[in-house]
Amino acid sequence: NYGHVDKIKSYNTSATSLSSLSLKDNDYKDIPKDIYRYIQNSRNSVNINSAWDQYCIHQNKIVDIVDENKVTGIFKGISKLGEAIIQTDTKELKISTGSLFLKN
Repeated sequence: NYGHVDKIKSYNTSATSLSSLSLKDNDYKDIPKDIYRYIQNSRNSVNINSAWDQYCIHQNKIVDIVDENKVTGIFKGISKLGEAIIQTDTKELKISTGSLFLKN
């Protein structure tokens, strides 16, 4: 979670999940649509790369990313879309899913 959202007040709740709320039929369409619009409209307003670089402990370190396959390489940063940029022995990869493990 990168900060909190002040713009969409109607969804502020003390509930920990939407399943504990009483939702109307339209809410199942409107809430995801509003979240998608918020992300689309806000993603270019924050320089996520500079914020990420400031706190990333595995920058330029050897990592494994494990999903269906395992990729080992040097973590070079994140792309504009949030993908991990991994430099392997042979090429640079952009990986969007998986668990990242810092190697010793």
